[in-house]
Amino acid sequence: MMRPAKFRQARPCDDAAYGKLMREMIFTKPARLIMTDDALVDMEALHHHLFKLEQTSEGLAVGFPGFVGKLQGITGSLALILHMAHDLVKYGGGSGVTEAVDEWTVDRVRRLVLDFILPHAHEFYCGTGTAAGERLRKIASWILTSNKSRIVVSDLTTNIADCRGLEVPEINQRVSPLIAGGWLMPEDKTQYCRAWKVNPQVYVQLAERAREEEERKAALAQLLGTRTKE
Repeated sequence: MMRPAKFRQARPCDDAAYGKLMREMIFTKPARLIMTDDALVDMEALHHHLFKLEQTSEGLAVGFPGFVGKLQGITGSLALILHMAHDLVKYGGGSGVTEAVDEWTVDRVRRLVLDFILPHAHEFYCGTGTAAGERLRKIASWILTSNKSRIVVSDLTTNIADCRGLEVPEINQRVSPLIAGGWLMPEDKTQYCRAWKVNPQVYVQLAERAREEEERKAALAQLLGTRTKE
């Protein structure tokens, strides 16, 4: 996973083979490449997975669904790059780049996308902050699916990524629209209120919405391969 940047360090490196491969890829003659039948099936499965993730990640973080949607197009480019690199190393001199792109290559594209690109993108988009309306939607979504009659500050800071590290007055500011809208009833009227009762009518009137949110979160967690917090 990405870490904070560190100042550059001068270290010896042997990148001659990498430089040679890049030059060979750049100057390889144009060729018409196809995928094997098995590779096409595997690529279609990857595209279907990304499509479902795009549809279920709405509201997770601003920009994330759009990023996932673009990945479907990028997978083809990644497959060509990995295919060319593998065959040039294996055969040398460009003689192997006309071979069909097989399921071995598509599997490596799948691993690159699901095990590396998506986890990094998830961390990036969830850590860049969201607009006030989106923040409020995350809190409302969690309340709907929590089924709690009473929530406390630690519920929000533990279960909602955007609330982590906030002070009590900041939490009160975040939930103030829900108080005004009748969702929450504060146990005291100060900016240091630490607990709120949930209006039971929220669960009655929005039962269908709560079910949809539960299904969305479960599907999102499964597609990302992790437990997803709002």
